[in-house]
Parts: sequence; C-alpha cells; structure tokens
Amino acid sequence: QSSATQGRDAVDVVRFMKLLYNLVRPKGKFTLAAYKPQKVQAQQVLMSVHDAKQSSRPKRIDPVIPSHFQKQKLLGQGGQGTVHLGMYDSFKCAGKTLLGVA
Repeated sequence: QSSATQGRDAVDVVRFMKLLYNLVRPKGKFTLAAYKPQKVQAQQVLMSVHDAKQSSRPKRIDPVIPSHFQKQKLLGQGGQGTVHLGMYDSFKCAGKTLLGVA
C-alpha cells in the first residue's frame, strides 16, 4: 500500500518484473548468444467434425409484435421488469416486459 494508491493494494511492477526475470533466467544476465530457442516440429492432428442437426426450434421472430404474446404464468420479476411464460403465435416461450414500457 502507498499514498499514491490511496490505501488500495497495488502491484510493485519493478519487483514483479525482477521476479519474472529470475524465473525465466535464474542463472544471471540475459545475453543474446545464450538465447537458443528450440525448434519444434509441428505434428499433424486429425479431427473429426460431426454434422450439425437441423434445429427443431422455430426461427428467430423478427420483428416481435407484443400484441401477439399471451401471458400465462409469472416466472419472475426484478428491477428491470417482469418475465412471463406464455404463447407467441402458438409457440410456448418466455417474454419480458420492461418497466416503463406499456
């Protein structure tokens, strides 16, 4: 904690970088001559992909016409509105009525 962070916990970036450096290079200074990355041969991986099945759900309703929704059961309510179980053009679904919207 410090006065610069106004009492909040803060990460000491310099100490963190020194710790990270010592983890990566524990034997001392970094030199370009000592840096010898290993070349890794890429391996071929085979994957099987399953074909997607056609959904039995109806397609997205756009635009939604609120008068077509028939409320049946209150599922929940909160700070933004209420959610009812109901029917929309013969499909069972849930509909949310936002507060302040008729």
